Amino acid sequence: MKMWRIVLLLPSAMVIGGDSVLALGEDHRAFVAASWVSPQSDGEIDFGASRGTVEVAGGLGWSLGGEWRWTRLLGLEVDYRLVTHEIEVDGDEAGQTDVSALDVSLLFHFLASDRVDLYGGPTISFMEWGDLDLDADAEALTGEKSLDLEGKSAWGLAVGADIGVSERLAVVLGLRWLNQEIDFGDLGEVGVFPFEGRVGLGVRW
Repeated sequence: MKMWRIVLLLPSAMVIGGDSVLALGEDHRAFVAASWVSPQSDGEIDFGASRGTVEVAGGLGWSLGGEWRWTRLLGLEVDYRLVTHEIEVDGDEAGQTDVSALDVSLLFHFLASDRVDLYGGPTISFMEWGDLDLDADAEALTGEKSLDLEGKSAWGLAVGADIGVSERLAVVLGLRWLNQEIDFGDLGEVGVFPFEGRVGLGVRW
């Protein structure tokens, strides 16, 4: 058979034999993804005798995780992510810090077809913020060369979709919002309330 005939017949074969060509595995999945975290709020903290507005800039990183499903409609997802953020004070960069998080989500699969799986549910996130190494201006304000940032556990909501490209392989899309704060120790706390978006590849079985 000529190649052009194969190309023309392929879409029909995928529709007729969709269950075997693109049907997603239903039980478990693992994925790796690029993550973009975009804080939605800022706050003021005390720098000795003055106050400054602290803002956490959006950051790019990666995430790695998986989900175990004990029914067709319900699963438990665990993922680890690492993102680097710039911290700004009154609009000027004060330094950078790495944020690692272990996220646990209870997911309800409310639309699971042969090709698309839509899901969502509550999330608990356990955060760990790295030390913030300060530049000269921020050091002059605080009297410190670095700040020990304290992470706090946070709750939120997650939604996502897997789009099948083969029986086992899927494009993974996700969006999560977290009720998250940063503890600057004696300087105060700042709420960041970020959205996290991710795009990656997953394997299902």
